[in-house]
Amino acid sequence: MRCVVPKASEAHSSPKATGQAGKAVAIRRDGPIATIVIDRRETRNALTDDVLDGLVDAVEQLATDPEMRVAVLRGAGQQSFGSGMDLNELRKLTPVTAQAHFDQLNRCLNAIECAPFPVIAMVYGFAVGGGCELAAACDLRIGAAGARIGVPVGRFGHCPDRENLRRLLRLVSPAAVKAMIMTDMLFSAEEARQMGYFNWVVPDATLEPFTYAIAQTIAQKSPLGLRALKQVLAEVGEGSIAHAEDPTKDTVTSLWATADFQEGVAAFFEKRVPRFRGV
Repeated sequence: MRCVVPKASEAHSSPKATGQAGKAVAIRRDGPIATIVIDRRETRNALTDDVLDGLVDAVEQLATDPEMRVAVLRGAGQQSFGSGMDLNELRKLTPVTAQAHFDQLNRCLNAIECAPFPVIAMVYGFAVGGGCELAAACDLRIGAAGARIGVPVGRFGHCPDRENLRRLLRLVSPAAVKAMIMTDMLFSAEEARQMGYFNWVVPDATLEPFTYAIAQTIAQKSPLGLRALKQVLAEVGEGSIAHAEDPTKDTVTSLWATADFQEGVAAFFEKRVPRFRGV
């Protein structure tokens, strides 16, 4: 998957985030930080079609806002970050409809991977199947100590699609992916941190303040630098280390010509907090 992280001005034209991105997904704003909430508690926040569409809508809405800096993605409640497809729907799939489902899932996860701002997964409870893959598409993952992750699809006689195997393999070893799927085991938050899935694991009671402290730290950085980082990591992940022939058009070297770079250097020498404007 070739990820091109858009500039805010290049994002799809959508209404500014108003707090709703479909009935199953809500957006909450606190200044430069947005919280995207999956609210399907009755199905452990299963990634149903309306949830997938709502997540895409939420990312596209937030991408149009120049004041947007970082998003926190979570499931409603503290029982489940997200689970895979509703099993009643899963059993009805054919090869053709299964591919359509994977295509829709990957449109959603690609939108999160390519969002022009960092996305942090805040994980309470279970992140299983598609929920595990959803968190893997985020830039950072912070787990409550009681969280459990896994992709227990071996019991159903199928396996994740190639795109989602790629996402998991960016974080954990092939041996860990095989253990998840071949055994159907769910891993504790600490086991997931040790294998490289979670960036941090904290007590359940401190997950929210810790996550929003990380979000606030990121929100103070230049959005141009963060967007460039996401773009270059995506390129390197696809095997490309080429730079533009014209340094003024290169994703990295063009940053030296921005007002944000000048502000960051000035703030360092003046021993103050920089005030980045994304220009």
